[in-house]
Amino acid sequence: MITESRNYICINCGTPTVELCKKYSETVLKLVNCSKCKLVADKYIEYDIVIVIIDLILLQKEAYRHILYNSEFTSHWKLAAMLQMMEAYSDWVRTAKHKRNYKLTYEYATTDVELYMLSFRVIFRSICYLLIILALTAVYNLVKKQKISKSFPIVWKAIVLSNFGSFLLLPSLIWDSTLQDLHIIFVALYTTLSQLLAYTGKLPFLLISLVNF
Repeated sequence: MITESRNYICINCGTPTVELCKKYSETVLKLVNCSKCKLVADKYIEYDIVIVIIDLILLQKEAYRHILYNSEFTSHWKLAAMLQMMEAYSDWVRTAKHKRNYKLTYEYATTDVELYMLSFRVIFRSICYLLIILALTAVYNLVKKQKISKSFPIVWKAIVLSNFGSFLLLPSLIWDSTLQDLHIIFVALYTTLSQLLAYTGKLPFLLISLVNF
């Protein structure tokens, strides 16, 4: 994976680099230093994925750059689907909480339909959000005279990866039948910070993230 001809970057300063390590044998690798900052271009290629995930949770910019640019992050579609289901289910739990005074038969007859409707609403909201971000990215790239086609896949992966904070809703859904407002605010704030970190450098995204929050 790390010896293929592709565009890598230094996770410290973002400078493009040709390679991340030199392979002398099957068991001997030497990490390459960045030509600009003189630091190791990507230390995470020697780390276990668990360490990378921990740094993602801690909002380390280097971990985001490693996943987005220097690794084969191919599970973004699966992650996006899981996040959509998690958000739809949490919305459904909050909606069902306000209808406990209805009869049980009526509740069972309507909850499935409500879950499907909430799922469609979450998907539609996410698509609109993605299109707005891509449009602002296109404008940004035109101003900076950068290639638009190469940045769109990275933007998509960054949005998906930065929304993994929705999994923080899981403890309440498992161990508690309700979602506390304070917990929801915390998850929304954490997700917003993660989005800003994953999409750093683009000022328009700051405005959209704040509106979304």
